[in-house]
Formats: sequence, C-alpha cells, structure tokens
Amino acid sequence: MAANPASAQETDIRSIGPWHTTVEVTDHGHMIGDPASETVLTEFISYTCAHCAKFAVEGEPRLEIALIASGKMRLEVRSFIRNALDLTVSMLVACGEPRKFKGNHAAFLRSQDRWLEAARNAPQAQQAIWGRGDRSARLSMASALGLSDKMTRQRGYSVIEINRCLSDDAFAAQLMNNTNDARAEFAIADKPSFALDGEILPNVHEWRTLYPVLITHFQSLEGADREPELGESQFD
Repeated sequence: MAANPASAQETDIRSIGPWHTTVEVTDHGHMIGDPASETVLTEFISYTCAHCAKFAVEGEPRLEIALIASGKMRLEVRSFIRNALDLTVSMLVACGEPRKFKGNHAAFLRSQDRWLEAARNAPQAQQAIWGRGDRSARLSMASALGLSDKMTRQRGYSVIEINRCLSDDAFAAQLMNNTNDARAEFAIADKPSFALDGEILPNVHEWRTLYPVLITHFQSLEGADREPELGESQFD
C-alpha cells in the first residue's frame, strides 16, 4: 500500500527552519536565512571596527534567534574594507564553503581585541609593508598576527586552503569594488551600518538604535499592537 501523504501540519513543521543555518554567497557578501523571506537586513561591517565587534556580541545572536531562525528575516553581511588588515580578515572569513562563514565571522570578531592589538604593536616598517594589501602582504599579516593559526587550530582549515584564499587577487579586487559601490550607493561613513530592504537606516550603528527600527517594521507587517520577541531590550 502506498504511504499516506504527509498531513498539512507535518508539512508545515518540516518547512520551519532552523533558517539561521542556511547561508548563501551573494554578489556582495553572505546571506543568512530563509530565501523566501521578504525582509532583508543588510549589515555593512569592517572587521577592524570595535563597534562592529560589539554588535556581533549584542545584536547578532538576538537577530538569529528571534528573526532569522524563524524565517521572518534574512541577514546579508557585507564587508566594508577600510584598510589592508580588513581586507585580509575579510578574505579569511569568506574562505571555504558558505556554511563555514558564520563560524569564521564570529571567531574573528570575538577575538578582535587580541589580533588587532598585535597589528598595532607591530613595527612601523612592518605595518607599512602590510599596508600595501597585496598578496604577499596578506600572507605575511595572516602569519605574523596568528590569523592563520586561528583558521587551522579553531576552524579546521589546512595551510594550503588558507594560502589559496589569501592569494585570490580577483576576490580581493571584488571586495574593494563592493566597498566602493556601497560607499557610492549608501554614503556609508560609520560602521556597522544597516540597510533594511535596500534602504539605508540613518543614524543606526548599534543594537540600541537598530532594535526600535525592527520593532516598528514588524509591527507594521503584522498589524500587531505587541512588540515581537527580539530578546532583551535593556542595554548596558
């Protein structure tokens, strides 16, 4: 006898996330979430930006639990390159399969204070060489600052994989071009910056100011009087 078709309830259950594990590469970065979600939050991030590291701790987990995992919203993360170290870390974060992106992203932002301090304490002559941002400079930075070790010991990469990613001049050029495009289209000055459904959010550069914007947005979509669950609303 043929098996009975799944009930509507069972089908609905199977179609529910967890969408926070779905990651796709876009022309400008990485998209996390349900491809069918109509709401897209774009985060422009510099890996050498302290405020970006703070948002990764304060905001991203709340977005993931409340909005991305449930399929209500997608999050696109785009690198905004400010310097050669930004470029190097962005290339490492994007290295490998899309599914590795989130772990790489979190690993570098949550340890930012250590590797960024090491870069600042490097000899001026060495910093000047790194500032070129070319292939040899990227490889040198990754080795001297322990970035390659982080990828091998914590993220399971081989040295060959790391060197291949850092040697990709075409991708380096793409990251720079994407930054120039973002600067021209959105007039980004501060990081992190955010766009909601393609529209830049003025004066929104942290979880404290992003939170009420998202509350208003989803209230208008749902026609609800109550606030959607977005995690803690108190701030340090």
